[in-house]
Amino acid sequence: ADGAAPTIRSNSIHHSASCGVTCVEDGIGIIEDNDIFANQSVGLYIMNRANPVVRNNTVRDSGGDGIAVCFEGRGLLDSNIIKANAGSGVLVETEAEPRVTRNKVMDSAQDGIKICKNGKGHIEGNTVVNAGCGPSGGSGVMVSFGSTPVVKNNTIKDCHSFGICIADEAAGVIERNNITATRSHGIGIFRRANPVVRGNIVRDNAGVGIFISQAGGGTVSDNRLALNRGSHTTQVIVEPGCSATVRENITG
Repeated sequence: ADGAAPTIRSNSIHHSASCGVTCVEDGIGIIEDNDIFANQSVGLYIMNRANPVVRNNTVRDSGGDGIAVCFEGRGLLDSNIIKANAGSGVLVETEAEPRVTRNKVMDSAQDGIKICKNGKGHIEGNTVVNAGCGPSGGSGVMVSFGSTPVVKNNTIKDCHSFGICIADEAAGVIERNNITATRSHGIGIFRRANPVVRGNIVRDNAGVGIFISQAGGGTVSDNRLALNRGSHTTQVIVEPGCSATVRENITG
């Protein structure tokens, strides 16, 4: 807190009655090579402009989210294993703007990576597997409520709902992700969301490749869509009342 800059390295941090590690009030420092597990709330909480480097940790079995970045939190989250948390694997919300790179996010009960409530940030090079495996389900990446992240070069597979869902006036850039084997549509755009969706590979999902409904908008271009099973006739569905521009996608 208050600009503190500790190095927290190679610890086992577990069974706290609240969060495992909390970084607040402009705190920086390095948090690396720790095993953070079985804490009752969030495994690692970054908030109020804190800007730490968080790398090579395992964050698992939390009672809430694995890592939460909120209230203008920043930071670099790199090369962590984030698995089997009861909330989302990574939560970014309320004007937070972290860099989330090269993490493995597995077996989240809810969304794998969730960006909501005007969240921002750069989400790149992560692997998200089996998100939404809890009773309420969830998507690989969920972007909602005015959020504007860049979501790029991620591998998203075997999720229980959408691969990526953009909803509720969110926007941002969804680019060059590989989305496979989800139980719903590969990408969904809903409720006045207005993203740029380009250059993604979307294949072998239970729904269609890209589904746009409920006044969804945005620009959808240059995506490769194949073997999605939600329709016998099309890989992209745009329902009436939507304003999306769909062009130059490759299907088949």
